[in-house]
Amino acid sequence: MGECLQIRLQPGVAAVVLGSSAGGSGSVESLADVWGRDAERFEERLRTAGSWDERFAMAADAVRRRIGDGLRVDPEVVHI
Repeated sequence: MGECLQIRLQPGVAAVVLGSSAGGSGSVESLADVWGRDAERFEERLRTAGSWDERFAMAADAVRRRIGDGLRVDPEVVHI
């Protein structure tokens, strides 16, 4: 049995968090494809977390840090 943590983000937020090119092609990509080595470390931390509450807190923190890193997106990507 597998476990999954799904996070839904608005397109503009997703572009900042995942990188401006992520998801633009309509294809499904792994977190490792868009985050690189950071994804491996993050996934390992999620696997070793003691509870779902801890996993959700880690995910929220990761999103906040990615936004706080000052990553920016082209206005065309943000416009809906």
